[in-house]
Amino acid sequence: FGQALNSPFASTAARRHPRMASAVAPDAPPLPRLVSAPQAAEDALVVLSAGEQEGCTETLELAVAFERRADAGALAESYARMLVLFPPCAGRYAKRTVEVEGLPAPEARRCILCNNAGAGYYYVKLDGKMPPMVGALPDAFFDRAVGVRPMTDGSLGGPLLRTRVMDFDDGQLVTFSFTRGLADIGGMGLFLQVWSRLCRGEDPGPPPTHGRTILEAALRGEPGYRVETGYALLHRRGEPPPEPRAPARPGPPTMTLACFVLSAEELRVTGEELSQSCRKKRLIYDSESLTDAELAFSLVSSSIFGSDQVPASLSLDLRSTFMVDRHFGSARDVVDIDLPQDRVQAAGVLHRHPTPALQRDFWNWKRIQPVEGPSARLELSSWLEALGTLDELSFGGGLVTGVTTGGAYWQQYVDSHGRGTDCPAYTVLLPHPSGALQVQALLPRAVADRIGNERPCQVWHPA
Repeated sequence: FGQALNSPFASTAARRHPRMASAVAPDAPPLPRLVSAPQAAEDALVVLSAGEQEGCTETLELAVAFERRADAGALAESYARMLVLFPPCAGRYAKRTVEVEGLPAPEARRCILCNNAGAGYYYVKLDGKMPPMVGALPDAFFDRAVGVRPMTDGSLGGPLLRTRVMDFDDGQLVTFSFTRGLADIGGMGLFLQVWSRLCRGEDPGPPPTHGRTILEAALRGEPGYRVETGYALLHRRGEPPPEPRAPARPGPPTMTLACFVLSAEELRVTGEELSQSCRKKRLIYDSESLTDAELAFSLVSSSIFGSDQVPASLSLDLRSTFMVDRHFGSARDVVDIDLPQDRVQAAGVLHRHPTPALQRDFWNWKRIQPVEGPSARLELSSWLEALGTLDELSFGGGLVTGVTTGGAYWQQYVDSHGRGTDCPAYTVLLPHPSGALQVQALLPRAVADRIGNERPCQVWHPA
């Protein structure tokens, strides 16, 4: 699966992360091997939904660390079996003119051609200790799923999923890079949980579903469907009207990624105190308590802005709403909320955040119309439910010692949202060992520095 690489890496990514200097990683790893399913059906076409078209070639990088090293050959064998259950992972992007139910005419769409061309898989043994799992990992630890667009000559692009397995002296690190059009974090969480069950010799559960347009009619607001959100409307905020401004001065980005851990004890103590404060103010019922995600999000929101209301967007997973829990694809949307500056009030609003519910509305009286508002200044996304407990991610290599993202994921966000003060703050929550959770928050630099002065914090500055 690869030869040992013993030379220290000195890439640009590594220089940005001096804390990684003790690890040994390759500068320019060879292209990963391609693993295909041992048996595959005839080529099938998975049509991406309208919402999956935009940004489908952008990537998401995820890393999982284990205390012991699983056999790389066994991992490769189970990885190939996974592609039988998840054929889009071994497919390639293609552009086709297709008919979509509910649309008046055929239209050109990007699709996944499930042709079993293979998913990337690369194994390497490295000297030294594993990198810390708090904070974003440098690009050198990932085989990024780039170059996936079809060529002008008609040939197909590269794999939509690339996996790298790295053995260190003190454990094993498995990293993934996949395109947004392949799946969201909920879909990839399902992929990891099924792969873990296969590695442990357990029943992988019911097969996943791959129909991408299954949610499209509902999210378009077709008659007969609505998303009940209770306290707010499910929509995307409109862009603010352009204001005349002076040309931006060239300079470094003003956003910084701050990563820190909230321990199980801190979550318990703070949760009890904040929940009691919310009960006294009648923000939650006496029988209710705040969740860990609500605690973390309220901490971040109260640290950022000095205004009375913070326009925020909260990411929601719609799989349970539409009863497609095994859906492998993208099934997330956002709900807009205004968060008070006060942490107790913000926690109360987050606790009452809308939970989408599918309802039949044959007369279409309650159809939700798109509503435009100010642009969100804070985006919140919890990956805790998507990834499940760390025990569910064990490949047989012992306990999971950490989960984190890649720096390229955050760099893409900054590049696509603006490198200056126009870039919204963005917070992601990840599971962490011993009942803790990791907060990764892209914040204004001054706020990140303040948090770093208050608690142990890993900081990364986008390029």
